[in-house]
Amino acid sequence: MDESAARSFLSSLSREQQMQFLGGLCHEITISARQSYDRAEGVAAPDPLRTLTEVLHRLTGILANALCDEKAKFPDAFIATIFFGERGNRSAVQLLSRCFEAQMANLASPTKSMQNGSESIEIADGEVRAWIEQGVTVHIRAVDPHGDPVELTSADVEKLALALLQFRDTILARCK
Repeated sequence: MDESAARSFLSSLSREQQMQFLGGLCHEITISARQSYDRAEGVAAPDPLRTLTEVLHRLTGILANALCDEKAKFPDAFIATIFFGERGNRSAVQLLSRCFEAQMANLASPTKSMQNGSESIEIADGEVRAWIEQGVTVHIRAVDPHGDPVELTSADVEKLALALLQFRDTILARCK
């Protein structure tokens, strides 16, 4: 996706969808920001984290303005530029692009929380996400901060396995 396609996508959304998209996008960014931390309580990648928090600051400002002013226009071009414009930090650009595209998929197929009906799950500090897409397929996204395979604990494996079995049952019930 590029800046022009992102702008077109954003302008195609209704106001309510734009607000849902921005809220979900903020959530996606917080998940990606976790990749900047190391396991020992420190910040392993300060530059991407700084970029992500700046983008989060801008998006929450846009969202807050929209919530306070029903006539406020969403700055589609500005939002697209935030995600797909030129930036110096390549790692942050990749994270932002993934966030935008993941939220596009989420908007197309909203999910329920794991506690209330189980159509999505996040484990391993958000590095692994699994969800039911379009009601009949399961998607799994596993991304660690360095693009390497995600390491799962035995507890994480158990959670993922149980969620996948629950996803199977959900899909089979829909196909009957």
